[in-house]
Amino acid sequence: MKDADFAIHWQLTTQDQTTIVSASDKSLVSCGSIQGKTGAYFTEDFSVNPQTWVKGYLIAVDTMFLGVDLSTALDSGDVTVSIVMECTLENATQASSTALALSQQ
Repeated sequence: MKDADFAIHWQLTTQDQTTIVSASDKSLVSCGSIQGKTGAYFTEDFSVNPQTWVKGYLIAVDTMFLGVDLSTALDSGDVTVSIVMECTLENATQASSTALALSQQ
Protein backbone atom coordinates (compact mmCIF):
# COMPACT_ATOMS: atom_id res chain seq x y z
CA MET A 1 0.00 0.00 0.00
CA LYS A 2 3.01 2.24 -0.61
CA ASP A 3 2.13 5.95 -0.08
CA ALA A 4 -1.62 5.21 -0.16
CA ASP A 5 -4.10 6.40 2.45
CA PHE A 6 -6.36 3.44 1.85
CA ALA A 7 -6.79 0.21 -0.06
CA ILE A 8 -9.98 -1.73 -0.76
CA HIS A 9 -9.40 -5.36 -1.76
CA TRP A 10 -12.19 -7.63 -2.97
CA GLN A 11 -12.48 -11.23 -4.08
CA LEU A 12 -15.10 -13.60 -5.41
CA THR A 13 -14.51 -17.20 -4.33
CA THR A 14 -16.25 -20.56 -4.41
CA GLN A 15 -15.52 -21.17 -0.70
CA ASP A 16 -16.00 -19.02 2.38
CA GLN A 17 -12.75 -17.30 3.36
CA THR A 18 -11.65 -15.47 6.51
CA THR A 19 -9.06 -13.31 4.72
CA ILE A 20 -8.11 -12.22 1.20
CA VAL A 21 -6.55 -15.23 -0.58
CA SER A 22 -3.69 -15.33 -3.07
CA ALA A 23 -4.13 -15.86 -6.80
CA SER A 24 -2.92 -19.46 -6.43
CA ASP A 25 -5.96 -20.38 -4.28
CA LYS A 26 -8.20 -22.68 -6.35
CA SER A 27 -11.36 -21.17 -4.86
CA LEU A 28 -10.56 -17.72 -6.32
CA VAL A 29 -12.79 -16.70 -9.23
CA SER A 30 -12.09 -12.97 -9.45
CA CYS A 31 -10.28 -10.32 -7.43
CA GLY A 32 -9.11 -6.74 -7.48
CA SER A 33 -8.25 -3.67 -5.46
CA ILE A 34 -8.57 0.08 -5.46
CA GLN A 35 -5.96 2.19 -3.71
CA GLY A 36 -5.91 5.90 -3.19
CA LYS A 37 -4.43 8.88 -1.49
CA THR A 38 -7.00 11.45 -0.43
CA GLY A 39 -6.99 14.39 -2.82
CA ALA A 40 -4.17 12.93 -4.92
CA TYR A 41 -4.83 9.73 -6.87
CA PHE A 42 -6.72 6.48 -7.27
CA THR A 43 -5.37 3.29 -8.81
CA GLU A 44 -7.16 0.08 -9.78
CA ASP A 45 -5.77 -3.41 -10.09
CA PHE A 46 -7.81 -6.38 -11.24
CA SER A 47 -6.05 -9.74 -11.25
CA VAL A 48 -8.88 -11.73 -12.77
CA ASN A 49 -11.90 -9.81 -13.96
CA PRO A 50 -15.14 -11.20 -15.44
CA GLN A 51 -15.31 -8.73 -18.34
CA THR A 52 -12.18 -10.34 -19.80
CA TRP A 53 -13.93 -13.69 -20.19
CA VAL A 54 -15.03 -14.08 -23.81
CA LYS A 55 -16.95 -17.37 -23.60
CA GLY A 56 -17.79 -17.42 -19.93
CA TYR A 57 -16.26 -19.24 -17.00
CA LEU A 58 -17.54 -22.64 -15.84
CA ILE A 59 -18.00 -22.88 -12.09
CA ALA A 60 -19.64 -25.97 -10.63
CA VAL A 61 -20.82 -24.70 -7.23
CA ASP A 62 -24.15 -23.73 -5.71
CA THR A 63 -22.80 -20.75 -3.76
CA MET A 64 -20.22 -18.03 -4.33
CA PHE A 65 -18.72 -15.66 -1.74
CA LEU A 66 -17.81 -11.98 -2.06
CA GLY A 67 -15.14 -10.90 0.41
CA VAL A 68 -13.92 -7.34 0.99
CA ASP A 69 -11.01 -5.99 3.04
CA LEU A 70 -10.61 -2.28 3.77
CA SER A 71 -7.21 -1.16 5.08
CA THR A 72 -8.57 1.76 7.10
CA ALA A 73 -11.88 3.45 7.86
CA LEU A 74 -12.64 6.24 5.41
CA ASP A 75 -13.90 9.68 6.45
CA SER A 76 -16.63 9.35 3.83
CA GLY A 77 -18.14 6.39 5.68
CA ASP A 78 -18.89 2.85 4.63
CA VAL A 79 -17.66 1.44 1.34
CA THR A 80 -19.98 -0.55 -0.92
CA VAL A 81 -18.54 -3.18 -3.24
CA SER A 82 -21.04 -4.52 -5.75
CA ILE A 83 -20.82 -6.99 -8.59
CA VAL A 84 -23.19 -7.84 -11.41
CA MET A 85 -23.14 -11.39 -12.70
CA GLU A 86 -24.90 -13.03 -15.61
CA CYS A 87 -25.35 -16.68 -14.68
CA THR A 88 -26.76 -19.60 -16.60
CA LEU A 89 -27.45 -23.18 -15.68
CA GLU A 90 -25.57 -25.54 -17.96
CA ASN A 91 -26.39 -29.17 -18.63
CA ALA A 92 -23.52 -31.43 -17.67
CA THR A 93 -22.31 -33.36 -20.67
CA GLN A 94 -19.56 -35.95 -20.54
CA ALA A 95 -17.18 -33.52 -22.27
CA SER A 96 -17.92 -30.60 -19.93
CA SER A 97 -17.73 -32.84 -16.86
CA THR A 98 -14.36 -34.20 -17.98
CA ALA A 99 -13.06 -30.68 -18.71
CA LEU A 100 -14.18 -29.49 -15.28
CA ALA A 101 -12.61 -32.47 -13.52
CA LEU A 102 -9.31 -31.92 -15.34
CA SER A 103 -9.29 -28.22 -14.49
CA GLN A 104 -9.55 -29.03 -10.77
CA GLN A 105 -6.37 -31.12 -10.65
